[in-house]
Amino acid sequence: MLIHLFRDDFTVFDLPVPTMRFLPFYKKQLVASRIPKVLERQLTSWLKDGKPFLLFFPTIELMERTAPLFERIDASITFVYANEPNRKEKVQALRDGKIAGLLTTTILERGITIPNLQVAVLGAESTIFTSNALIQISGRVGRSVENPDGDVVFYHHGITKSMDEAIAEIKRLNGL
Repeated sequence: MLIHLFRDDFTVFDLPVPTMRFLPFYKKQLVASRIPKVLERQLTSWLKDGKPFLLFFPTIELMERTAPLFERIDASITFVYANEPNRKEKVQALRDGKIAGLLTTTILERGITIPNLQVAVLGAESTIFTSNALIQISGRVGRSVENPDGDVVFYHHGITKSMDEAIAEIKRLNGL
């Protein structure tokens, strides 16, 4: 199970429940060299608050193609994927606070713990984002006693069964 349990002083914290935000035509906007305003506002807010983030993409191609747009928001934002040669160093740089955020694929859905991490999934309706993947991605947030919560946002242009199932399962695990 993926519920976050921190047994310091017998405190138990729930997994953050993702929010869904409708983001129509996001691919078209990105290809036209524009970050959708709602996404840009979210990232800018996290940056202003000093919160590191992961922005998950449905494809490597879209991520690589649009990475320069996100670098305009903050020059330290970079990207990683499975075969990227500096993947470990970039994740460590995020962990160390040397970079503000990482654009990524599902390669980072597991095995990464960064305090105060925030997560957004772009194109959450894509088939690559199964309910299990979305649950694992959501589990990256709130992994420390000091920061047991945070934001998980599913940006989409249509709600899928996988998105609904992921949120329902997180709520079930949280006893909601």
